[in-house]
Amino acid sequence: MKKTILITGAGGFIGSHVLELLKGDYEIFALFHNAPSESLGVNVLVGNLAKDISHILPRKIDLVLHLAQSNFYRDPVNNGQDIFDINTISTFNLLNWAKKAGAQKFIYSSTANVYEPTSEILTERSLVKPMSLYAASKASAEMLAGQFSRDFHVSILRVFTVYGPMQKNMLVAQMIERLQNNDEISLAGGKGIFLTPLYISDAAQLMVHLLDSSECRSGDVFNLSGLEQTSLAEIVSILAQILEVKPNLVITDGTPGSLMGCSRKILELLNYSNLTSLQAGLELSVHG
Repeated sequence: MKKTILITGAGGFIGSHVLELLKGDYEIFALFHNAPSESLGVNVLVGNLAKDISHILPRKIDLVLHLAQSNFYRDPVNNGQDIFDINTISTFNLLNWAKKAGAQKFIYSSTANVYEPTSEILTERSLVKPMSLYAASKASAEMLAGQFSRDFHVSILRVFTVYGPMQKNMLVAQMIERLQNNDEISLAGGKGIFLTPLYISDAAQLMVHLLDSSECRSGDVFNLSGLEQTSLAEIVSILAQILEVKPNLVITDGTPGSLMGCSRKILELLNYSNLTSLQAGLELSVHG
């Protein structure tokens, strides 16, 4: 008999890729904010996590992959309540429901932004010091999830820069659009932010492998990032070569930011080593 799994945020960039990988292996309950326009061959649930959705959730579940988050993370001034309700309150409500529904495993997708800003490579032992309402809401949800680690297996993923084809409104997608339109691209200190990008297929595969794994301890935290350390300037340079355009760069005096992670812990646990290279991932992002 197939195990049952609830995936929240199933219509999102990461969620849609994970959903495709899981089809056929699980009985899937996929939670969407808006109903999908096509048949997906899974149990489709439609609901707003900012409200009580317990009445639409199954009575029994084996696994939960909680990927949903507020869409207003860039606008905390006007949408702080939505950020808190979806990122924090809904996580607590899902944890309570999962306990009652007999869940065996709960994976919570958090963010690398929970860490204190630094130019160093971030590991799971780095200081957690959220500097925004969005980051604080995710860090709070992490702590709530940890309180259920004796009720079922809890894993927390701190996701860094995930990118790939068909993504919208995120860094790599924005750079592609700006290059195509010859829009200005600002680079602080001539470099821009330093990153460890992770290609979408690798992010989805790692999540699926973690669902299947019995090796980690309940309450474990994992960074989800690429292995290559790069800068926004290098990303723009590679994309410009792929698109065969000249970037319209503006060099500013600002200090380049940094959000670089070490994902050795999860890669070694899952014996996953064949990550998509930055060059190949960017080519797929443009042409895929």
